[in-house]
Amino acid sequence: MRNPFHIPYQLLYHPWFADAQVQLGVLRLDQMEGIVRGNKWFKLLHVFEDVQKNEKRGIITYGGAYSNHIYATAMACNHLGLKSVGIIRGEETLPLNPVLAAAKAQGMYLHYINRATYRQKHVSEIKEQWLALYPDFYEIPEGGANHQAVTGCSLIPTYVPVPFDYIVCACGTGSTLAGLITGIAPAQTAIGISVLKGGDFLREAVRQFVLPIRQENLPVWEIQTSYHFGGYAKQSSELSAFVQFCKTTWNLPVEPVYTAKMFFGLCDLIRKGYFPKGSHIAAVHTGGLVPLYD
Repeated sequence: MRNPFHIPYQLLYHPWFADAQVQLGVLRLDQMEGIVRGNKWFKLLHVFEDVQKNEKRGIITYGGAYSNHIYATAMACNHLGLKSVGIIRGEETLPLNPVLAAAKAQGMYLHYINRATYRQKHVSEIKEQWLALYPDFYEIPEGGANHQAVTGCSLIPTYVPVPFDYIVCACGTGSTLAGLITGIAPAQTAIGISVLKGGDFLREAVRQFVLPIRQENLPVWEIQTSYHFGGYAKQSSELSAFVQFCKTTWNLPVEPVYTAKMFFGLCDLIRKGYFPKGSHIAAVHTGGLVPLYD
């Protein structure tokens, strides 16, 4: 997994931003070079170092039917010549959606379990049942959400080429946001925009990710929970229209699961005067599923 030496930073222009007297730029992780792009490159960076160091045969991980992490892990494993297994929440539905179809095409074996069992995946007796099927595999939590991911994502702010006051990302598991929090200066602020309905629980999840890595001089951070559009992977005509708006206005490809919700929420906050005048806001385009929705 090659280090991206340059990540484009795109300034966006619109009367919304001029009226609010703020600047908005986008760190385009979706335009990184290499097989794995977006925040997943940072999340998986230290994981694959461990996999190779410990000579594991493959990776086993978890996710839902629209999991960005499932897709990225399958891509990375195929590129590195490793086997991959995805424990998928829910029953198989045919034809496969674009995310699972792409993961399967990359050689990932999709192991489906019912939702009740999936919710108990952290229970050792249940977990051991399927881990025993894949000995010498390296286990990654759902969404790649572990402290290795947080450490990797703490590098993301260093790629913003201009001074900024706020850094914003979509929030699913909270690990990317936790990485931003650990990687910015105390005077800066990190904001996560939840793509999940009932995302209040993410605040405690983020705290648990951050504290083992950074205890002092923490920056201000927060999670906005009003822009989920009904829940994870839920869509609406308004959100679909905003996806097209981003493409035609800024030539900015976004998808409805993560990045469209983040940019919609961010633009709404700007229009409502949420940010102080003169602020520079750096939005992190986490990449991921955009090619599957073109």
